[in-house]
Amino acid sequence: MEEEKGHFSDEYFLPVKIPVIKQLTAMMEPLRTMLADLISTTASMIGKDQPSLEDLLHIGSTVQGLSTGQQTLQVLSHLTDLSDSMAAIIKATQVTQAELLGCTVTKKDFKEVHSMMVTNTDLQLQLAKANAQNCAVWAEDIVMECMASTESEHD
Repeated sequence: MEEEKGHFSDEYFLPVKIPVIKQLTAMMEPLRTMLADLISTTASMIGKDQPSLEDLLHIGSTVQGLSTGQQTLQVLSHLTDLSDSMAAIIKATQVTQAELLGCTVTKKDFKEVHSMMVTNTDLQLQLAKANAQNCAVWAEDIVMECMASTESEHD
C-alpha cells in the first residue's frame, strides 16, 4: 500500500533514532568494561580465604554502575519506542483527517442538490398533468365507445 502524500514514514523519525542508537551503543561500552573488571576482580578472589574491603567496595561500585547503566538503557529504549508510537499516532490522525475532509459537503454541492430537487419537483408536476390529460382522453374515448354502442343498440 502506497503512503499518501503528507503522511510521516519511518524515515521521518530516522534522524531521531540514529542518535539514540549511537548513545545506547556508547553507553554499553563502559558497562562492558565494568562487567569485565568485575569478572576479573571476582576471579582474583577465588583463591583467597577472605576478600579484602577494597575488593568488596570495588565490586559494590561496579554492580551499582551496571545497575545505573541498565536503567539508563531501559529509558533510552523506551524513548526509541516512543518515536515509533508517535509515528503511528500521527499517521492515524492524518488518515482520519483525510476521511473527514472526504465527507464534507461544500456549499456548491448543496446548491447543486437543491437545484436537482427543484427540477425533480417541476418534472413530477409536468408528469402529473400529462397523466391527467391522458386519463381525460382515455375517459373520453371510453364514453364515445359507450355512446356508439348504445346508439347502435337503439337502431
